[in-house]
Amino acid sequence: MYKNMNFSKQLTKKGVTPVIATTLLIAIVIVLAGIVFIWARGFVGEAVQKNNEPIERSCERVSLDVSIVQSASDVSLDVNNQGNVPLAGFKIALERDGNVDVLSVEGSSLNVGTSKRFSLREIYDASVTSASVVPVLRGQRGESLQDYVCNERYGIEARVV
Repeated sequence: MYKNMNFSKQLTKKGVTPVIATTLLIAIVIVLAGIVFIWARGFVGEAVQKNNEPIERSCERVSLDVSIVQSASDVSLDVNNQGNVPLAGFKIALERDGNVDVLSVEGSSLNVGTSKRFSLREIYDASVTSASVVPVLRGQRGESLQDYVCNERYGIEARVV
């Protein structure tokens, strides 16, 4: 007699049906997948393009003649764009005492076939062991233009004249 009473009490307890539980689990998984997708989308950006190809290929085609000219009163950097890729600018990497300082050069845009001279008086001294120029190209990302700093392996070593 007591056994039947316990069984009847268990039947009167209400719970979530398996269909509703499954539906809730699927909804939670979909919401979590959406959150992860939105979060991960920030890590994968749209590639920068130049001439309808990845901009890294344009970095390979940059051809510069770079020299450091020292005189009694000034030290300057001469850059001649000999290739067919215009530069939006460049960065100069100066190595001194085992450390590398990478500096942006203001007004360093350089069209194809042109040369410019930049004063290095404030940043160049006898402790500099090497200097190289790293190209900065302007490409397109979606509808907007964006500057792209080429990898350091495309840096051109400056010769001292």
